[in-house]
Amino acid sequence: MRRTSFEIAGQSYDPKSRSLKRGSDEFRLSPRAARLIEVLAHTPMEVVGRDALMDQIWPDVTVGEESLTQVIAELRRALGDSARSPRFIETVAKAGYRLLVEPRICRQEAFAKQPSECSGNPAAPDDQPFATSIVVVPFDVVAGGRTADVLAHGLSRDVATNLARSRWLFVSARASAAALSSEHTEPPQIARRLGVRYALWGSVIVSDGRLRVMVSLCDSQSGAVLWAERYDRAMSDLFELLDDVGLEVGRTVEAEISQHLRHVARVTPVETLDAWGLYHRAAKYRFATTAQDIDEVDRLLGVAAQLAPHSARIRAASALVQLRRHAYLAPRGSVDALERANEIAQAAVTLDSCEAEAMVVLGRTLGMFGQSGGALDWLRRAVHANPCSFDARTFLALSLLIAGQRREALEHVGMAERLSPFDPIAYTVHATKAQAMALTGDPDAALDFSERAALHPNANVQISAVAAWCASAAGKLELARNHASRLLRARPGFVADDFFSWFHFTGSDRETITRALRHAGL
Repeated sequence: MRRTSFEIAGQSYDPKSRSLKRGSDEFRLSPRAARLIEVLAHTPMEVVGRDALMDQIWPDVTVGEESLTQVIAELRRALGDSARSPRFIETVAKAGYRLLVEPRICRQEAFAKQPSECSGNPAAPDDQPFATSIVVVPFDVVAGGRTADVLAHGLSRDVATNLARSRWLFVSARASAAALSSEHTEPPQIARRLGVRYALWGSVIVSDGRLRVMVSLCDSQSGAVLWAERYDRAMSDLFELLDDVGLEVGRTVEAEISQHLRHVARVTPVETLDAWGLYHRAAKYRFATTAQDIDEVDRLLGVAAQLAPHSARIRAASALVQLRRHAYLAPRGSVDALERANEIAQAAVTLDSCEAEAMVVLGRTLGMFGQSGGALDWLRRAVHANPCSFDARTFLALSLLIAGQRREALEHVGMAERLSPFDPIAYTVHATKAQAMALTGDPDAALDFSERAALHPNANVQISAVAAWCASAAGKLELARNHASRLLRARPGFVADDFFSWFHFTGSDRETITRALRHAGL
């Protein structure tokens, strides 16, 4: 078999590197996208059926049409094409796809079949690598008849949807998982046959007005069960049950996979890590507060970005680093790091318009610039893009509180608490709830939540300021002054007005907080 180099409307395709080049820009394709463009280029101006494409791109693997759709989308991004107004790849309804331009052949060369085409990870494309791929196996019904069957189907569907919204997980097509499951194939084997790293499966029991869901997550390589949990709920509204358990399972599975990948990255020599490994190695410094640690995570993500220049998730992580640089290292009055965070997050959203983590950064930076409307818009979009995002829920709640929308703020606080009750940044939820309670006339509850926030091991200087004014509002002036002293040791010269460079409260809320901070000695 021979591999061809060619040009499409000035964009050159190099089969050795599997890349499309346009001027100085280069887009490296996954093995599947590379195979797709080669197949389409071989028959330009002709419709190639979906089944024929799947047979050539996944010759030894059963996949659903969703997998082909994802590869088509990747190739369109590389070409700068649009599904609505195609210039290069046209979707022909109920038929297949057609390349709309004649490629100009540059050269041909012999090539051997690539390892990825016969072993390893046949289903997951490079920009969603094997390490971050998962299949959700349809949940089994143990007992409960029709109701249990509806819940089992709905839960597996909702969990898969929530995981796919994370943007960094490749979720294998449900149709393929269902086909293999119907053959009574074990979940780890289903994952291996689909070429994905993780398998999630579960069972449903409905009895005496109660629901029990048991869920397990395994690594298909080792067969080891990484996580298992049981959820018991009283039967009420079916849709509410689906939302409740589906969101919780989705968030927990995402967190467990992240933790597993971080462990793998920590025990792997850094010089051998790929872009995704470097990303997870950098996660070790997620809560960095010193210049040395912040610089190190910046360096790791910089190398990762060079290896994967089109990864929106890596750019979003880099934007978060700049937020920490602003919070812990920036001189008073400097917004350089804040502007840089906003700039990088914008670039991430340009690469992937559904990257929730980047939207959170955009919302946070705009909030710090006092643009509450823009902040709320981005944070609402982040929640829509990934309802399981603890960060999106938490910072949307804070922005809503600052905007005076206290009731809705507390709703998102409650959802964040349900999603991740032991989250490493749970102090942000406690602090937001504390401020909401203080501003609605419940100083005792505010004091309780502000102390929880202040005692959290990852709490920052902003939390000391919140704890100071909430304690002051509750009449605990000695406690308030202790928090203020801690704040002043970290930020000498801090005064009450500095609080509002972090939290842009206005009107009567600002007046209330200012009085409380001044009573605390700030």
